[in-house]
Amino acid sequence: MIAPFVGIAFAKSKNGTVIPDLKEVFSSKNDLQEYLKEFTKSENKVSEGVELSRRFLSSFQNFISNCEAQKLGRAFESKPKRTSFYRDLAMPAIAKDLGLVVSHIEAKR
Repeated sequence: MIAPFVGIAFAKSKNGTVIPDLKEVFSSKNDLQEYLKEFTKSENKVSEGVELSRRFLSSFQNFISNCEAQKLGRAFESKPKRTSFYRDLAMPAIAKDLGLVVSHIEAKR
């Protein structure tokens, strides 16, 4: 049991929300630090993201370098053509190269 006090206290979240679970107030700075370690990115996940970014840039560069000059020229004649170029040609090819799948989400303006 924690003694009553006046000030700021930190508690675990209630059911993954931003609402504190007042039954789970931390009793020490060390307890809080141990809890927060659960939410820090592991070094492995960071390096996976860096590696994926590197592979994406390499694949993109290869795609653009190997694209026909006329096809690239037509793609940049207008914004809709550029969008279509990326959506229909570039992203599917890059995703395939990376072993990923493309999904489309229509944005409302």
